[in-house]
Amino acid sequence: MSADGLRTAGAPRRLIRQDQYWEGDLVEAPTLVRRGDSYVLFYSASSYSGEQYATGYAVADRPEGPYRKADQPLLSTSSTGVIGPGGQDVITDSHGETFIIFHGWDAAVVYRGMHVLPLRWRNGRPVASSGDGASGAGR
Repeated sequence: MSADGLRTAGAPRRLIRQDQYWEGDLVEAPTLVRRGDSYVLFYSASSYSGEQYATGYAVADRPEGPYRKADQPLLSTSSTGVIGPGGQDVITDSHGETFIIFHGWDAAVVYRGMHVLPLRWRNGRPVASSGDGASGAGR
């Protein structure tokens, strides 16, 4: 970005592309988090219309990459109990606890609600655990 933050400075650089079986035809919704000396790029992939939508991550030493993807999605329908978890963001609360916030379909696939899970870190990699299921907000 330019010094005033109003224009781009230079050409865009591709960070990742869909190249894993679960990513389908799309990667989108980037969220970049610095964790220690690494950068963790969270992203959503595949079609948001059902169970196939999921959230992955990739790690790099610099914001420009190169990024190394995890072998499996961080959030999926089977790992969270939420249909099509994606569109994520990551926050840290005033106590230093980190959470991943995302949207997903209700059981009837009629509406998409917001959910939150604790996000832990193991060897610089994110780990999300739904325990007894992701908690919903605004129900």
